[in-house]
Amino acid sequence: MLNKEGILFTTVIVFFAILYLVQLITIGFFITQSQKKK
Repeated sequence: MLNKEGILFTTVIVFFAILYLVQLITIGFFITQSQKKK
């Protein structure tokens, strides 16, 4: 079922999903840190 295009497509989706999650975690971390300083 999985050809080279399918594997590449899945890899790109997973890559962007991980980037998105890292951004959410980083933003949430900075928000909590800035709130603690107050």
